[in-house]
Amino acid sequence: MEPRQEMIQALRDALDLHMRSLIDQQKMLEESRDQEGKSSAGDKYETTRERISAELDRVDNKIQETQRSLLLVEQIAKRASSERVSLGSLVQTTKGRFLLGVASSAVHTSHGKVYCISPSAPYAECIIGLRLGEKFVFREQMDEILALD
Repeated sequence: MEPRQEMIQALRDALDLHMRSLIDQQKMLEESRDQEGKSSAGDKYETTRERISAELDRVDNKIQETQRSLLLVEQIAKRASSERVSLGSLVQTTKGRFLLGVASSAVHTSHGKVYCISPSAPYAECIIGLRLGEKFVFREQMDEILALD
């Protein structure tokens, strides 16, 4: 498998795992909320129920964010190679390997560690539009585009 495709699959897998974890968390919170409704009354009941509802809202937001990330990964997977760094590029610099598209934790592949960064991240903004071999300065340090896929 090519490095870019392997990276995208690893990112999909990580996001799918995260989504399953969030859905499990959502189910547990819903069960807790439903149990709380059966067993309590008064102010304590309302406070606990509000806390659970707030946590459910937080988990729902994370689920929606993860769904958006998965959709973006699918768009990136369909993207054709480019001579310039752009959304979906897998870029090797002197600082490491970066996939521009979805902000996520680093992903490990058979080709090494890859940092997943948003196009709006300061480092990404610095390299977008550059070509293979071009040099740039980030935080007062010289860097170079060593590989681009």
